Amino acid sequence: MKFKSTLILLGIAVVLLLVVLFLLPRKPAEESAGAQGPWVTDLKAEDVERIVIGGPETIGLRKDEKGDWLLETPLQAPADEFEVNRLAEDLSRLRAERVADEAPSDPSAYGIAGREVALWIKGRKEPIRIRVGDEHPVDGTLYARKDGEQRVLLLPASVKVHLEKTPFDLRKKDIFGFDTSKVDRISLRSRENAWEAARRDGEWFLETPVKSLADRYGLESVINSLSGLRAKEFVSEHKTDADLRACGLDEPDVEVGLSLPAEGREITFSLTRKDEKTFVATSSSEKIVSAESSVFTDLGRKPQELREKGVDVFNAWEVERLRVKSGKTELALSKDEEGRWRFDSGGEADGSKVESFLRRVDGLQAAEFIDRPGLAASYGLDNPRAEIVIGVKDFEGKAREVILLVGAVNEEKKQAVIKNPRLGYLLRVDSSFLDDIPASAEDWEKAENGGSADENEG
Repeated sequence: MKFKSTLILLGIAVVLLLVVLFLLPRKPAEESAGAQGPWVTDLKAEDVERIVIGGPETIGLRKDEKGDWLLETPLQAPADEFEVNRLAEDLSRLRAERVADEAPSDPSAYGIAGREVALWIKGRKEPIRIRVGDEHPVDGTLYARKDGEQRVLLLPASVKVHLEKTPFDLRKKDIFGFDTSKVDRISLRSRENAWEAARRDGEWFLETPVKSLADRYGLESVINSLSGLRAKEFVSEHKTDADLRACGLDEPDVEVGLSLPAEGREITFSLTRKDEKTFVATSSSEKIVSAESSVFTDLGRKPQELREKGVDVFNAWEVERLRVKSGKTELALSKDEEGRWRFDSGGEADGSKVESFLRRVDGLQAAEFIDRPGLAASYGLDNPRAEIVIGVKDFEGKAREVILLVGAVNEEKKQAVIKNPRLGYLLRVDSSFLDDIPASAEDWEKAENGGSADENEG
């Protein structure tokens, strides 16, 4: 039995040796050390103006007068710039793995007949044609021959990826994109939801069903998700009423209206879920596509989720002035040119304490909204226990003041009422930030040796 097993193993070894010696193409000594074969094309990708990939389905691409890529065969549509630029880059700098046959007597033996890649180059009348044949049975390289040359080359296996691209792969899929910064109004209607919001002076406000400062990032997420929609499938190139009915878009699950006054246009998105697909159409396009259902995550947010929970919108590092009034204590501070906090009355303040207080105020979040407040006295706002005025200058150099009035404190819930005069509602927030309000200027004074006054007393 052992002798028989040895003979079997020896036979396998002989077969493998024959494959290596006779079936695998031999490489010159320098190639075996890692060198590559001859160049097929050595061009600048930006000079490629047209690409045609022939095969079972011919795909044609060309640049328009603006330099944007268009799909022209088998249909006319904008192309995916990233995908086509990568295709142009790879085909314009194409190097063979090796030469398969310097002087083939019958090129058809390599299957060189059916597929072709043609590149039109700026300044040249005739295209560069590369005819591609069969796949090498061992390493997956592709037999090919360039027009005007006799030899048969072996192209890298990676070229196969490009040859197998479909029109859908090379087509622009984010066809509903728009300039999100130009949207000044948005309205949403669904079976569970209805709200409207508008942008004023760079800030977003909910208008219905409640008037409120809006969560900027929440609203921008809704807008971005619509602009970034990518087609998984093109369902209809020229939608009809019958197409809309078939996709359930005649009575959509969600309808979103966008106003872009700077561009003088309105866009309406219609979305519905049917047969485990998400169908999308817009008033600005003739197409119906299917897209990822994840878009419904943003579109499904309730108005309460889109409200700004903070007492206002500012960043602590943008603050340049601060005034705090509490009881008989009133402090006014401002930053000097070197970013140090100083009392208006003179003397340097402990910057760490001032910044800590500002971060606390910046981080206040509503535990509850009071949308229809009654008399000010009902909330302790006829005689506020504290007034905080924050002077902000944003990155554009625009200055404004944030005014916050602190009313009654519920000791049991540890909540304080906050009124922002520019908003028509009140907020209840965690009252612990009140502990950071100084009882006197001494609490925020900077000690002469660089430490805080409290540290020096310790």
